[in-house]
Amino acid sequence: MSWSKTSERRKKKSKSEKDRNQAIAILMALNDSGEIEAVRTAYHAMPKSWRRTIEKELLALGEEQIFELIKKTEEPNKLTNVED
Repeated sequence: MSWSKTSERRKKKSKSEKDRNQAIAILMALNDSGEIEAVRTAYHAMPKSWRRTIEKELLALGEEQIFELIKKTEEPNKLTNVED
């Protein structure tokens, strides 16, 4: 089950938002520690409908860079700071 489905079941909107924020924080921490390949492997092993849900959620949250990073199949790259 993707984090979107979990967060949609939450009755309190604040808990849904917290779930999404935590998922983004985990993805960024895994990337920073060089473990993004594990995320890619898990992502590509998921059913297509789950991957579409993850894509939809990340893009809706403005996290295009994270999405591009996890959907890649080549060598892992660190996220770049777009604010620089």
